[in-house]
Amino acid sequence: MVQKCVELASIPYSGKSLAASSAFGRYALAKRIMRSPRFGEVPVPIGLEVPVAVSPTWIKSYLASANGYVSGHASYSEHLNFLLQEVGCKVVQVVRHPCAVLSSWVNYIAEPGYYWSEAHQYLADKPFEERVRFMLHGGGFGGEGSLYYGGFKDVLLQVQGWLDAVDVLTVRYEDIVGEMGGGDNVKQLQVISDVLQHIGIDADSRFIETISSKLYGGTHTFRKGSVGGWRNLVGSSLEDEIMTELADLPFMKRVNYL
Repeated sequence: MVQKCVELASIPYSGKSLAASSAFGRYALAKRIMRSPRFGEVPVPIGLEVPVAVSPTWIKSYLASANGYVSGHASYSEHLNFLLQEVGCKVVQVVRHPCAVLSSWVNYIAEPGYYWSEAHQYLADKPFEERVRFMLHGGGFGGEGSLYYGGFKDVLLQVQGWLDAVDVLTVRYEDIVGEMGGGDNVKQLQVISDVLQHIGIDADSRFIETISSKLYGGTHTFRKGSVGGWRNLVGSSLEDEIMTELADLPFMKRVNYL
């Protein structure tokens, strides 16, 4: 939804992304050859749920050639944030209730074309709750656990740095979704204003309201989009398990999910 907000402000998607898929998925071998750290370079971790590190030289070149905004699903490090700031990127970190994220994530993994084919094959035929529990707690799979998916607690710990960084804007999905998604239009207008101001666009109230009127739905990751829609999938027992597992994380209090 933040991506759509930026696009409605006439900033196109560059087609570029920093994520674990930068080294996996289609053309994985070529990606690893071209993007792996060179001799003597300090690797930059970008994988969130899967450990992936790439060349800082490649990151700078990749970002500098972007014609528009760059999406991302990357773990925080001072090194990566330094590179982003050095090439002039304005970073927006989007967060959402963990139950909603897990619900969406396990459905995405089960769909054909997921970038890590081994994880897709392992999880695709499992029941929804079993997939959620696996992604929540993490675990090994493949031959004798030769492959490993990190638990969701570890993922959120890697996100925490983006929330703490002074030069990064944090946006809660629940605040930008607006009334059509079960949120609040006043909060939505404020978040849109904050995003535009953060990326250097001076917008008046009429322009912000125009973006608001077109914002809900119509993106490639959009499913149902309602604030509490995950409750139709996640029962109370599974919700309790998720919240208990994550309750001690600073992330949860920082973004008011406790």
